[in-house]
Amino acid sequence: MAGAVFNLTYSFPEIVFDEVAIKKAIKAGRAILEPEVKKNLEESIKQTPKHYGKRTGKLLRRSERTGGLVASQRTSRLSKPKNSESFSQKIYFSGKDAHGVRYGAIAAIKEYGVNKGNRTQEPSPFVKTTLRRKKTDAIKAMREILEQELIKIE
Repeated sequence: MAGAVFNLTYSFPEIVFDEVAIKKAIKAGRAILEPEVKKNLEESIKQTPKHYGKRTGKLLRRSERTGGLVASQRTSRLSKPKNSESFSQKIYFSGKDAHGVRYGAIAAIKEYGVNKGNRTQEPSPFVKTTLRRKKTDAIKAMREILEQELIKIE
């Protein structure tokens, strides 16, 4: 999926949990990460400078802030690939803006930046920021759910 930003994945081969427990755990992790991605994206958009050409120094395009990128954030269904023991769920951006540009591409440019010809935009990572701030909290929440389910099994 080209517009995918990151995956929430469960894989603990030494302990076998039922699918209900795994779904609960991933849902708990998503509940922590998803709003944080949205918050960091909004902050990143507010801080984005206007786009200027390298050679000319002229403003290339007026930065329009319609809220479309933030509103396009979606979460995929929980999936289990064939021949795999892991489950995953993706947070991604769906749709196109008024100019026909995919929101997934806009999110990738925002995250990693672009340096192409006379167009340049510095990276403004919102996913890396989210993972740096909340990854341990999400893992902790997922582990708590799995530990509760493990106690039920025993």
